Amino acid sequence: MRAAVVMMSSLAVALATGCEQRADEGAGPSRPSDGGSGGTTGGGSPVPFADLRISPVDGTTGWMNPEITLSLYDPSNRVVDAAKLSEVAGQAFLQTWPDRTPVPFTSAVGGDVDAGATTSEKTVRIGFDGLAADRWYIVGLKALPQAVHGVTNDDGTVGSRFRPASGARLRQVQFCEKEGAGMKFLALFSEAFDLGAGDAPPVQVEIDGAAATCMLYDNRPGEFYFTCPGLKPDSAVKVTVPAGIQSAAGGSIEPGSWSANIATLKVVASACRGFSTPIP
Repeated sequence: MRAAVVMMSSLAVALATGCEQRADEGAGPSRPSDGGSGGTTGGGSPVPFADLRISPVDGTTGWMNPEITLSLYDPSNRVVDAAKLSEVAGQAFLQTWPDRTPVPFTSAVGGDVDAGATTSEKTVRIGFDGLAADRWYIVGLKALPQAVHGVTNDDGTVGSRFRPASGARLRQVQFCEKEGAGMKFLALFSEAFDLGAGDAPPVQVEIDGAAATCMLYDNRPGEFYFTCPGLKPDSAVKVTVPAGIQSAAGGSIEPGSWSANIATLKVVASACRGFSTPIP
């Protein structure tokens, strides 16, 4: 198998197509895992639950959609009915961030919630207008209804922060278990963007103080998926987005550097630990 090797200052990257699955395709789904099985009943059967998913995801920039969705994923199809969706709509909020000034919005229940419905995902749609492009907002629920699981952000907020204005920045980093030596490393940016042909990924990694050699096995606009043979579950890592990186469209990628020990990070997806970068 031929692999294209790209040298990127302190990070050597090789693109090996077809060698690995993405972390969110089989081995390590890139989706919150704190929903789990929801516990068990006294008889040992799983307790039904619904998993709250907000679009846009936390840390998104360039959000120009006319509405936000609060989706309830109900794998058992026993938790979410019209009353539950109405409860979610009643708990919804939209505020500026970080000063938390309320923003007017409308809510509408969508999806098939009739008795016996087979769809496992049902939604509440949040409508708004007049959002300032150059500031951050947060949308979420004031309280989670019974049997609804949600994700608490690194700073303790329950909700999703977003900015209408464009400006790509590193949003989240994940380190995921894999078969064999090393771990997977995911660099997820705040919006979709493409690099110029032949350009190296806009991220560098150090493991225990030394530059890492990682394999870029997949990338989507604004998402980069690596395997790093030197990564271990207790590695100290430093992730850097260098200054001066630009997208193919000419937009600048916000630079920054973040350090962590993988063993101390919270579980953010199945077989994955990670962190979100601070939002201004």
